[in-house]
Amino acid sequence: FPSHDRWWREKNKEQIKEVLKNKINIYKAFAEFFKWIKDINVDIFFNRHTLADYSWLESVCDKLNMENKISYKRVFDVCSIILFAKNEPKGYFDTGIKFDNHNALSDCKRDALQIAMCSYQEYALMSHYLENKKDETK
Repeated sequence: FPSHDRWWREKNKEQIKEVLKNKINIYKAFAEFFKWIKDINVDIFFNRHTLADYSWLESVCDKLNMENKISYKRVFDVCSIILFAKNEPKGYFDTGIKFDNHNALSDCKRDALQIAMCSYQEYALMSHYLENKKDETK
């Protein structure tokens, strides 16, 4: 994956520069991250592809000899959600909103928007279905 890694480093050059301004110990960073997600009561995580980000997190925690506080049972991939909700095998769809950049942060925003749109669409379809069922029983 060296070319992929180079591409992401180039696309996220400004964000990486900002992150590296205030270097902290990686163990401390992960400890603070795990504390933060516990404090805000988050226990479901989404990632772009099946276990890609989770595998990275697991390997980093292993190298740091640190317990991974995120259970693999609580990680869901965006592509599968979109496949089932929209019957879209590409794993993404046009939201009608143009994102200027293709970098890690804008990709997360796009994924969150797509999950929200799929959830709303499923809610609307189910509400419509239940309303029609109610009419049939009258």
